Amino acid sequence: MLKELNEKGIGKYINLEKWGLSTFELKILAILAMFIDHFSIIFLENNNNTLYLTGRAIGRICFPIICFVLVEGFFHTKDRMKHGIILGIFALLSEVPYDLMYGSLWDLTRQNVLITLFIGYMMIWMLDLISKFRISYPDKVLQKIGAARLNTLLELVVMLVGFAMAYFINCSYSYAGIMIILCFYVFR
Repeated sequence: MLKELNEKGIGKYINLEKWGLSTFELKILAILAMFIDHFSIIFLENNNNTLYLTGRAIGRICFPIICFVLVEGFFHTKDRMKHGIILGIFALLSEVPYDLMYGSLWDLTRQNVLITLFIGYMMIWMLDLISKFRISYPDKVLQKIGAARLNTLLELVVMLVGFAMAYFINCSYSYAGIMIILCFYVFR
């Protein structure tokens, strides 16, 4: 992948071998940022000081990094179904400890961040399937049956459903989290 980027994309201008980060390094960076964020919440929250605010600010970079790695994983996985199922299972399993942290066994008033990632993953998967339908038929055929507009309408419906699900089930980052995943998918 790095060789392809060096030949076609940003690699024309920047030596990615020297300055680029691997997904593993991005995951380590996200873990460190998340650790600093949670450390600040647990140990520094009562001290409304600069150190607490700095720790929280550092922690805010974690979610965009995870969204980026999610979208890259979507494009590089060999089995999207398995990837989606595993993400969905972990999203459901992590909901119990998340709700226990707030004092109940199962609470539908707020959902954890893995639910957001799962909704975003399913949304970009549906968008990818719709775009493959468009690619697999000649433009003249699509225009005769009006499917070019149908594809656009289907894509809008899928995006609205993803945003609405995230908003109404009150998952972490709400529809803004889904929008970040969508942006990484579209502008890849």
